[in-house]
Amino acid sequence: VIVVNTQPPLHEIWVAAKSGGYHYRWAGTLAAPLWLDTKTGRELLSDLSAFATAQAGQTINVSLVKR
Repeated sequence: VIVVNTQPPLHEIWVAAKSGGYHYRWAGTLAAPLWLDTKTGRELLSDLSAFATAQAGQTINVSLVKR
């Protein structure tokens, strides 16, 4: 299980995975969305892909779908 929660007052997204808890802060624009880990600077979507891949035992790629 991977839990993703928004924290609007902090402008953050919090993620809980088997590997630990992570906080991501908005660093992008509407045209180029970007959430970065507050400790490591890693990008949210690549981290979600890594967490899901590790927990599922097969490659999973997480990405945004633009409408």
